[in-house]
Amino acid sequence: MLSFRTRTRRWKYLLFVQFLGALLPVSANYVGSESCNGCHQEIVVEWQQSDHFKSMQVADQSTVLGNFDNQTLIFHGITSRLFLEDDVYYINTLGKDGTHQNFEILNTFGFYPLQQYIVATEKGRLQMLNIAWDSRPYNDRGQRWFHLQPDEDISPEHPFFWANHFANWNSRCASCHSTNLEKNYDGQSKSYQTTFSEVNVACESCHGPAGNHVALAFDGFPDADIGFTTSSVKPLSWVFDKTSPIAQPKGEVSNREIDMCGGCHSRRMAIDEVAPVTDYFEHYMLETLGQGLYFPDGQIQDEVFVLGSFLQSKMHQAGVTCSNCHNPHTGKTKAEDNSLCAQCHQLQTYGSPEHHHHESDSEGAQCVNCHMPARTYMQVDDRRDHSFVVPNPTVSGTTGSPDPCLGCHSDQSSDWSLSVQREWGNKQEEHWAISHDQARRMDITSVPALADYIQDSELSGLVRATLLEQLGTFSSPEASDVVISTLTDANHLVRRAAVSSLQSTEADLRWRILAPMLRDQTRSVRLEVVRVLAPIVMDLTAKQRKTMDGGIQEYREAISLRRDTPSGQLALASLEFNLGNRGAALNAYQQALEIEPNFVPALINLADFYRGGGQESRAKSLLLRALRTAPDSAAVNHSYGLHLVRRERYAEALGYLEKGARLSDASPRYGYVYAIALDSLDRTGESVQFLHEAVEQWPNQYDLLLTLVIYLEKVGRAGEIAEPLANLRALAPQSSAVQTLLRRYPLPGT
Repeated sequence: MLSFRTRTRRWKYLLFVQFLGALLPVSANYVGSESCNGCHQEIVVEWQQSDHFKSMQVADQSTVLGNFDNQTLIFHGITSRLFLEDDVYYINTLGKDGTHQNFEILNTFGFYPLQQYIVATEKGRLQMLNIAWDSRPYNDRGQRWFHLQPDEDISPEHPFFWANHFANWNSRCASCHSTNLEKNYDGQSKSYQTTFSEVNVACESCHGPAGNHVALAFDGFPDADIGFTTSSVKPLSWVFDKTSPIAQPKGEVSNREIDMCGGCHSRRMAIDEVAPVTDYFEHYMLETLGQGLYFPDGQIQDEVFVLGSFLQSKMHQAGVTCSNCHNPHTGKTKAEDNSLCAQCHQLQTYGSPEHHHHESDSEGAQCVNCHMPARTYMQVDDRRDHSFVVPNPTVSGTTGSPDPCLGCHSDQSSDWSLSVQREWGNKQEEHWAISHDQARRMDITSVPALADYIQDSELSGLVRATLLEQLGTFSSPEASDVVISTLTDANHLVRRAAVSSLQSTEADLRWRILAPMLRDQTRSVRLEVVRVLAPIVMDLTAKQRKTMDGGIQEYREAISLRRDTPSGQLALASLEFNLGNRGAALNAYQQALEIEPNFVPALINLADFYRGGGQESRAKSLLLRALRTAPDSAAVNHSYGLHLVRRERYAEALGYLEKGARLSDASPRYGYVYAIALDSLDRTGESVQFLHEAVEQWPNQYDLLLTLVIYLEKVGRAGEIAEPLANLRALAPQSSAVQTLLRRYPLPGT
């Protein structure tokens, strides 16, 4: 037990530290990991074996893994030579100007299962080569060079060419791979003077600046938290009792590790200057489970990293956090087998064949293979899903989400999985993914189920927010009521999604509902309020506009963090346009295209800007650039088709409108426009055929169904009208157009 004198000294010290903490600037006193080694040598040694330590290093013989022994490679018709000269690593390859040059390899980026390399170009830019080294063993198909974009038609004009924006280290990679990064971008010269205190992810990336901690430690105050801007939190303990095979949490749930790890392990957008170990949601806007990023059931699809899947999980809701499974300094899991899960799930129950239905010690008996299926990124990098899915063949078969069972049984189908689950006596529980998938296909009949799930407090906030965004795409009283009711939800992700869902609401109602939320306690919600209100600013009174001044300024500051990116400039252009500043909007569009000349969203939006100003020829040139860059984009083909329609080149427009309607990223609106175009060229029969396909792809779409009925009548196929008309009656029984059709073609029960 501590003596009274020692306890008194510590009490006085803690009071001093609290006072000192109020004075310490958050960003001050980065001192480097060497300063940690004296007291934390064992931890430093662990860190030196980690992915964090090897996230970025100076290129030398101890760090470069790739074969630079005069290797000649040809990818996409571009010849590159990798060689070593006077102990310096080089690549001779095609530069942005279309000529071959020697570029010195300055840094390695990562190390396993692949390693990338960094070179310098102009104006302080560091660029990531898209030729990478597969560092896996030779017998695992590794030890080779490969191209990161094998399916793209790469040229110096392509956005994914190594010297262009999307391979820029300063803006896209640096903040998560180095410590205490200062981007130092100058908008006038379009140049960088980027600095960092340590080249890799070091101690202070996670713990914050340690200068005050080190100084106090030297003064005889060795407590682990002393001198940092935030204090650590005692982790939850997990205790088994006699009532459940799952351990129960004891202690206080904390988001500290979400705040510490989430910024670099999530798909997000920075909205404030980043400071270590501070509230994640005050500094980042997390992506919801959007189409193209996640499968309908929330499993990872695109490269979304970990946080978005983990926040969906029951683990997170129970209080599980990163360090329960991962050693925070090595980054490795605490065990490689089921003993990792046994920390909270008794193996007598969950490790038994009665639970997993596989032979003991087989791959199928490993918890992670069923509940954390892996997906491969960058061709060689397998990453496990952290939503801890329960295999549900019904969901997989209905929505197209991956079936974990088929990861091993690839020669089977979800129907087989379902039959096996039934044999085992496993019930297929209802899942929000079914309604989510329907909503993604713009099926308005999904609204009641979406509304129920959104109001289910047992679902994670991220899932509810995602479903709420989908609900907001439908114009129905039931959808509107749910959206408005969730504006006061306790979860900020849900409130943000509710705000987003009101972006098409009538202006007066939008202002009345959202104006009070300009004072929401969460930054990401306030920023979304400004974004949604911006299009109606010019319709507000002077007094109302005045109340938005602070929010608009905060929104500008958030955008300024991305002023060196085309997406940041595009957001600024939209804001300026909505504020009536057409000159500033045009400048921002042009800035976006100066940063990345073939950034498709900027090309489309600037083309629309020119079209609105009567400059159709300028719009055409931008749309043609977009077509060359993204020939398989539905939006680009549709936009160019409409341009040709405006030029009265109808026959030529039809091909682009058709492509826009049939590509995988098409929308019901594109399909509707193409159907109308066919009819206008006296090809109504073909329009009917297409509309049958369209209503299969996008069920219960009023415009598509109504047009199908009208065109069936027009081509004399009234006998086929009953089914689509019945669907219309169910969708919109009070519609005057539907009532007129029902009088002409009575249905049973009419």
